[in-house]
Amino acid sequence: MAVKKVPVLNLPNVLSFARLLATPLIAWLIATDRMEAAFYVFVIAGITDALDGYLARRMQLQTDMGRIIDPLADKALLAMTYVMLGYVGYLPWWIIAFVVGRDVLIVLAYGISGMFGVRIKPQPVFMSKVNTALQIILAASVLLVHGYSLDAQGLITVLLYSTAATTIFSWLQYLALWLMTRGTMETQQADQQANKDANGQS
Repeated sequence: MAVKKVPVLNLPNVLSFARLLATPLIAWLIATDRMEAAFYVFVIAGITDALDGYLARRMQLQTDMGRIIDPLADKALLAMTYVMLGYVGYLPWWIIAFVVGRDVLIVLAYGISGMFGVRIKPQPVFMSKVNTALQIILAASVLLVHGYSLDAQGLITVLLYSTAATTIFSWLQYLALWLMTRGTMETQQADQQANKDANGQS
């Protein structure tokens, strides 16, 4: 029975690419103080995020390209939105450092492990999912509040510190997972090497 070849240029991947291309558009809209338009583009981009994953599973259109471009588009969109909101003074720079810095530290940790031959596949943790949801809600709320001149500073403050707290906790979860997985894999590699040495000597 022939295996169905999934085309790279399929609907879920097109949606992911569209979200990636929306990143500079949102940056420009925020920089030019078109916050209402930036809000709607951000919301539409968020909808495509949910839709592309659903369609890929539903239509059996998962590809290696999709597994790369989907999270890349998510990270690029959020990071650019936060940086630009900080640039125009609508978000404090410390929250941007938290949000962007967490992802950088996670990538560095797993990348360094790979350089030393310990390849660890990062797994999403519960707190990370909560943190991502809060990051999206905070960014959308700031765009909405400033786009329509709403009085919701109390809500923004709550979201700000909730996002900061979950960012720290999710990073700690990743750190603990990385340390445990790294230790386990190093032990397995040492055992495999010992077995090879023993077989070579026998």
